[in-house]
This record gives sequence, C-alpha cells and structure tokens, in this order.
Amino acid sequence: MSVFSFSQSETGLSTFIRLLSRYLLVTLLACGVITILVWLLTDLDLLRSASVSLGYGVTAVLLLNTALYWIRSLPTWLTAGLALFLGLLLGVSNHFWVVTGELAPRLLLEQPQRVLTQLVIGGIFTLSVCYFFYTYALSRALQADIEAHKARETQQQHASALAELRVLQSQMEPHFLFNTLANIQGLIDQQPEQAKAMIQALTTLLRRNLHQVRSDWSTLNEELALVSAYLEIQQIRMGERLQWQINLDDELRLFELPPLVLQPLVENAIRHGLEPLPQGGTLTILAVPTLQGCEIQIEDNGIGMQQVSTTEGQGVALNNLRERLALLYDDRAKLRIVRPDEGGTRVVLTLPFRERVAS
Repeated sequence: MSVFSFSQSETGLSTFIRLLSRYLLVTLLACGVITILVWLLTDLDLLRSASVSLGYGVTAVLLLNTALYWIRSLPTWLTAGLALFLGLLLGVSNHFWVVTGELAPRLLLEQPQRVLTQLVIGGIFTLSVCYFFYTYALSRALQADIEAHKARETQQQHASALAELRVLQSQMEPHFLFNTLANIQGLIDQQPEQAKAMIQALTTLLRRNLHQVRSDWSTLNEELALVSAYLEIQQIRMGERLQWQINLDDELRLFELPPLVLQPLVENAIRHGLEPLPQGGTLTILAVPTLQGCEIQIEDNGIGMQQVSTTEGQGVALNNLRERLALLYDDRAKLRIVRPDEGGTRVVLTLPFRERVAS
C-alpha cells in the first residue's frame, strides 16, 4: 500500500481537505524560508521571490495529492511521477514568466540551456519538497502500524488475562464441597429435614457460583448473596457454633467488583479461624464506601492466622485472589490481613471503582 496520505485507505473528502490543508500550511512555511533566501541571494525583489518559490512548492503539493486522491486506476508511482512532472513544468513556466515576462516554450526554442538548467534546479526543489512529505507520510504509516500492533497485543493480553481469571475464579475450595456432601450423607438418616435444607442451600450456592464463574463482573449485592448461601450451609453444619452477620451500606449494593472474591475469604475465616475452635465464634462482614471505591472487612474471632501455616489452603486461596486483583486492578486494589489485639483475624479488601473502557 502506498505511504502517500491520499491512497485508497483514506477516501473521505473531509480527510482529503484536512490533510491537504495541513500539507499546504507546511509548504507555505517552507516556501517562506526559500523566498527569503532567493531574495537575499538574487536580484529578485521579495514579491517575485515569493511568486517563484510558491510556484514550485504549492503547485507540486496540490497536483501530487489531488492526483493520488482522484486517480485510482494507475499504479501509485506512475500517478505520483506524472503529477510531479506536470508540477515541475508549471513551476518552471511560472518562474520564467515572473523573472522575464516570457513563456517557457518560447525560451526553450531561444535559450534551451537556460530552460534545462532551470528544470534541473526546479526538479531538485520539487523533489525535495515531495521527499519531505513522503518521509512524513511514511512515518505516519509506520506509526499507524505500531499502534495497530499494540492494539492487537493489548487485545491478546486481555483475552489471556480473562482466561487466567476464569481459571482462578473457578477454583472452589474442594474441601468445602466434599465436607458438605459428607454432611448431607450423614444427615439423611438421622436428620432428613436438615439434610434437605443443606441440599437446597448447596443447590442455591452452586447455581450462583456457576453464574458468577461465567461473568466477568458482579455486584456486591450478588457476591454477598453467594456468601449468604455458603454461610447457611455452614450454619447447618456447625449449628450454634457459628454466628454471622452482614452489614452492607445501601449505596454499595450495585458496586461492581470481580466475581467470587469474597467467598474464598469467608471460607478461610470459617475453615481456619472458627471451625477449629470447639466453641466456634462469630463472623462479621462489613462493606463501607470510600472516596475511590469501597472497603470490605471480613472479621472473625477465631484462632487467628498467626497459628495457621501459610502452606495450607488458606495461603493458596489468598495468592489466587491477589493474582486476580493484580490482573484486573494493577496496584489499585489492596488486600490486607490485620490481627486485632483482642484476637481473631480481620481481612480488609479495598477496591476502586470499575474503570470502563470507552467504546
């Protein structure tokens, strides 16, 4: 494809006028500099020096770009060559008319050497102007290719990141699922009503979980509904050993966040904080707005994370979550683990507002 601006890739008349105006402006500036030089180095006055300079520059730019825009049937190099040659002839004719008041064809018969010399000088000037625009157009074409390549790379990276996120967010804790199925099996004979309630709660949880896995973004209200289904199952398992409450500011119900970011934190709090204690404990989830987004606190009064090895499932879940947050937010999301003086563990998740890409 031609690197000239008005090739077949840019066919809009508005584009033609806009770019031609830009080129003419640059040409006028260049001709202004040449006018000063001609005025200082020859016996021509300023007005005639300007007429000669503009005769070459403006004529060449107008003919070249107009020909490239309107003539599509010929090869680009042929169209450009013919336009430049015609521009050169007009520039030389204008030069002799301004300097001598005579037409170039008549001088060609009387003083052929003078005309040929001026053709060479004018050709150098015309080609210099066109070479400038050629290199400018070439740099534009290369820049466009670079930007297109970057856009493709960004799309590929985005697709790869989404695929990785799908894998990370689909990793439900198998310990919980197997434990729940074992509990259902144990309750079927002795406490069938509780077994039925647990099956219903597990069905709700899995349905919500499947929906979230297929989504790129969720809302805080949907995430807490998923967590509630999970806690209902744990409530059946642990009975009075588990107490829990969720405090959500109304204005945060539609706050957008990645799916399945709260459930692994709640699972950790239950499995590693409260379940090991004979008396159990309390889990509290608090979501409050901030200037940049929201802060979510998940706190339990269990045994505390300092007593849990980071090589267990707790560390894997937190690492997965940190990877997901890094992919989606870079360094704008924070996950902190606080050990309150009174015991237990508090996980603080700070999330910014979702950035939407302009379409």
